[in-house]
Amino acid sequence: MPLQNRLKEFRAAQGINQQELGTLVGASRQTISLIERGDYNPSITLALRIAQVFHRPVEDVFYLTEEESSSSAASLAASWALPLCPMNSPSAISASSST
Repeated sequence: MPLQNRLKEFRAAQGINQQELGTLVGASRQTISLIERGDYNPSITLALRIAQVFHRPVEDVFYLTEEESSSSAASLAASWALPLCPMNSPSAISASSST
């Protein structure tokens, strides 16, 4: 789920530029630019600081979007499933305990 943001919108409403926002939150102008473009996800601390500047809850500034195909996530999860070892199958266990 990609993290999206409304940073540019909130900056414009406050009338501050990237450099000013960076100074207010302890980050560089470049970091603010990367966050706005979606090329960098801020730490929780930085996201909270940014939200505080705008006097908004963090989820108003940052939000998750659904990926295009949720079936691809399901298939990826399925590919990580480990096959059951024949030695640990219920029939193998009951056969060995009856010996």
